[in-house]
Order: sequence, then structure tokens, then C-alpha cells
Amino acid sequence: MTGESPEQTRRDGEQIRVLIVEDEADLADMYDAYLSEYDTDIAYGGEEALDSLSEEYDVILLDRRMPVVSGNE
Repeated sequence: MTGESPEQTRRDGEQIRVLIVEDEADLADMYDAYLSEYDTDIAYGGEEALDSLSEEYDVILLDRRMPVVSGNE
């Protein structure tokens, strides 16, 4: 994995996976750009986030205030 620092990889050498859960597209895109060194996926709401949990993530960045299914539920 060329160009990745140790902070961006897990112990097994794989890139750290981050799920961004944010209902506001502008904020989700900003977080995604800020975390561009990591393997990121975006869920645009709580329901989509629940569907995404079939995959394994190292970190979940979660908006607590969302319509329908909030980050508190």
C-alpha cells in the first residue's frame, strides 16, 4: 500500500474503513474530502446506515440528528 502512513492502516495492513452517516449532502461530502486518505462510504440517513452495517467498518462518524431514523436510535 504505497503512500499510506501507519495511522491510515489497520494492524493487518488493510486501509481503515470509515462509514460517514450524514443526511446533509454538503456535510457528508466535506467529511469525505477531509477523510480522503481513508476508505470511506457515505450513508445519507439512518436507514441507509443500518443497511450499510452488513459490511465491517473500523469507525462510524454519525450525525445524531437526522429525520426518520436518528443517530440516537
